[in-house]
Amino acid sequence: MADGTVSGQSTTAASGPFGIRLRQLAASVEARGQDQWAETYFKSLGWPGKASFQFDPPGNRLAPIYAFSASFELDARPEFLEGRAFAPPEGMPMLVRPGEFLLGSWTLPKTAPTPCFSGHQIEELSLTLPPDRDIELLPRGKTIENSYLRYQSDWTRDGQIVTVRREITVKLPVAVCRDEIRAKLAEAIAEIRGDYRAEIALKPLFQ
Repeated sequence: MADGTVSGQSTTAASGPFGIRLRQLAASVEARGQDQWAETYFKSLGWPGKASFQFDPPGNRLAPIYAFSASFELDARPEFLEGRAFAPPEGMPMLVRPGEFLLGSWTLPKTAPTPCFSGHQIEELSLTLPPDRDIELLPRGKTIENSYLRYQSDWTRDGQIVTVRREITVKLPVAVCRDEIRAKLAEAIAEIRGDYRAEIALKPLFQ
């Protein structure tokens, strides 16, 4: 918005182990209460806000895919309107970002074995700019590929809407990664986490 506040909608859909985790998070929101859960979450991001949630009861209708949506509002950040660089808001992402979890623990030493998983994730974030603001430059997308994974990020713009799409496909022959596989995954996740930090900066539409 023109005052630096942000409002939006997030939807997460998942299957398999991710679907189980998403149901667990829905149960946690039910147990703690939506307001308290959202307040704690946004405080952890350092950008206060509030949210309301839309999801089926986590224990009902155990379909292959489970979806979890949230409407959110974030407090004003006027410094972003004045040119401070920032990454597009994630909204309420209920699961890990592409590459996290599948590629194993990034907190362990790169030589330490770690559980790892084959899978596929897509993240798409869209931000509608205020009517009187433009962006300095779209970040460049990134491709990371080796024998076990392919990660691709792409930035596009359609009028005042800026979108970044990140997709990863992981195919692993083992469930615990070590040695050469572990080294390649550790190298990839370091690059992927760097890509998460890509930022845009706003400027007046007419100068």
